[in-house]
Amino acid sequence: MTEDGAGGEPLRMEIELSIPGMDPKVNSAMRERIADGLRRMEKIHDRIEEFVEQSTSAQPDKQTKKQHFISQFWLRLFHPKRVAVLDIAADPFAEGFGPVMSVKDAAARRCLFTLKGEDSSPHEAMMGVLESSAAPIFEMMAAGQPPSDDFERFVVSAYLAFVFLHAPATMRFSDEQAEELIAKLARELADEHDIDLGARYDLDALKQRYTFSALFERNSLISKAVLLFFCRSWHLIQMPESWPLALPMFPIINWGQPLQTARDMSIVINPNRLLIMSWPTLPDQMEELTDGQCIAICNALIGHAEAADGKLITRPEHRDHWARGIKGHQEAANN
Repeated sequence: MTEDGAGGEPLRMEIELSIPGMDPKVNSAMRERIADGLRRMEKIHDRIEEFVEQSTSAQPDKQTKKQHFISQFWLRLFHPKRVAVLDIAADPFAEGFGPVMSVKDAAARRCLFTLKGEDSSPHEAMMGVLESSAAPIFEMMAAGQPPSDDFERFVVSAYLAFVFLHAPATMRFSDEQAEELIAKLARELADEHDIDLGARYDLDALKQRYTFSALFERNSLISKAVLLFFCRSWHLIQMPESWPLALPMFPIINWGQPLQTARDMSIVINPNRLLIMSWPTLPDQMEELTDGQCIAICNALIGHAEAADGKLITRPEHRDHWARGIKGHQEAANN
């Protein structure tokens, strides 16, 4: 954070794209991808501007009462009507494990867009535009077809950025980090410069500005999140039928294992399609996955659910498969 100084201008937060400890070659390649992505986005600037304006100006029909945690169109890629909701904390062999419910009810089990008690209707209205645009592209990806052009790639990136930044775990982490930084800055200014920060700044307003209740005023954060999706290499990988995927309630994950590096984003599209967004670490053509890689992927999904919301979505007929997988994962962790 830096202080503008003159006239009591508010503090601003600078966000650096570099990742501490990153291999210099990977960092250089990442920056080349970002530069190339910016050039490609500039070519579709007018379409992006129109899309952003449409999204941010969307108005809710009424105040939202029953919000959704994850988009219904995404759940319907697992089953058009009903899905099983697995709770990682429950006994996977207990009666009633993984209750089957309608897509609508599964999507609304938890609230995603409520920010510090505010009315989330404007956020839901914006999400409605993003969802309606992203849904047909996700359907194509589920069938193995990547986005047809850079604008479709941008739409998917914008949707994923919104979901990623609004996940409750991310929101809580950002809120805590912002409040700690602001408190630390206040102490340093008071101690070193004998400044009464409270007389010059509205600390409560600063906290609101740099926590997720003010996300929509932080366009640079949204823009950079979009870039980090858009500029990667996208790999649509088909899973063997014997290894169906489950969708985490917080659907974007990172993990490190032989398939990719820990810096790569991995997104489950449907039970047999995985999207990996990689920096230059994967070959253009992926070979058929081994059982070991499939086990690692499924264990990563379970581990991600344990660390995040604790829920996984599956097709009803895949419930027993995942019950065995969860049990095996738990036993391996205890040995």
